[in-house]
Amino acid sequence: MGNYFYEKLYTSTEAGSSGSPVFDEDFRVVGLHRGYVELAEPDPGDRQFRNQGSSMIAILRELESRVPGILETLTVLP
Repeated sequence: MGNYFYEKLYTSTEAGSSGSPVFDEDFRVVGLHRGYVELAEPDPGDRQFRNQGSSMIAILRELESRVPGILETLTVLP
């Protein structure tokens, strides 16, 4: 899956969406929106953007590394 911490998202969002959940097609939270990047395009008049998010896998791994045992206290919904 590449770099788990920064995934490119091919969806549009409103300004101010950073921190909002990213859902999969079954409405499960799979990440958090964190901003956007401008893509380098050959034509300077054709600006392209992609949203970025942090995957929940990366967030949970980081949380567990900082607070060992924390994942055991979380409730996972089906």
